[in-house]
Amino acid sequence: MDTRGFSSTEYKTSSIKEALGIVVEDLTKQLRDDLKEVKEGLRNCRHDYISDPEAAEPLSFNTCTIIDEDADISPSDDDANVAESNEGSRGTDKSTQLKKRRVIKRSVELMKKRKFTVGYHHNKLNVLPPNFKFPSMAVANFVTCWLSGNAEENIPALATLSSADVLHFKSKSGMKIGNRVRGKMKTFMGIVEKRARREGVWIEKICDWTPALVTRMWNAISAEFYADFCQSKRPSELSWSTAYGRMSAANAFNNPRNKKEIAKRLLAENNNLV
Repeated sequence: MDTRGFSSTEYKTSSIKEALGIVVEDLTKQLRDDLKEVKEGLRNCRHDYISDPEAAEPLSFNTCTIIDEDADISPSDDDANVAESNEGSRGTDKSTQLKKRRVIKRSVELMKKRKFTVGYHHNKLNVLPPNFKFPSMAVANFVTCWLSGNAEENIPALATLSSADVLHFKSKSGMKIGNRVRGKMKTFMGIVEKRARREGVWIEKICDWTPALVTRMWNAISAEFYADFCQSKRPSELSWSTAYGRMSAANAFNNPRNKKEIAKRLLAENNNLV
């Protein structure tokens, strides 16, 4: 009986070693498959990181649609159904592994769909070209660029830019003006959004805007907007910055200081009439 292992732990030890070897082999194979899939996806994707991008061409307005990656990477209903149908210890492990593999696959697919490249300039990663400046745009072009961007020129929707993305913008005199201009743009678009909501043509998520939807929204409010802030022989050619100045003068932004200045001006005009 001693030679057959009944009075020792020899038989159990060999069985445990054999079982562990099978588990390790399965896990190693799975990891290799996952790594291979990720490498192939990264090799094929075009989300390149560059340290010294070449100068960009002047901005045009061929727009693109931004994908909501947070929504696409979340577990699907199919994953939940698989998890429910595989109850038990072994079933749960398999469903968890399947969900991880699907998440990796989705990540790779999203990388392939990305339309913008990132470069390193001004001591940080930035999606904008290194020589990019806010261009002088007509009102309609500005609204389009704010909501849709321009994939061909690697310009995302201006609404998605953070203060850090434009911090390095300077005027001819060397003053930092990026966030001041960005603030004016955001205030300008606040009026556009207010009027679009009133007409029922505003969309909440920036990633849901398409060129067609921007055009539809602008067509619904442009006539009144031009009449209020862009009165000229060719209102559609008026720049957004000029329109911003007229909006500020008309106190469209409800600035208390502007209200006082308007009241003083009206009072002075009345005194002159008297």
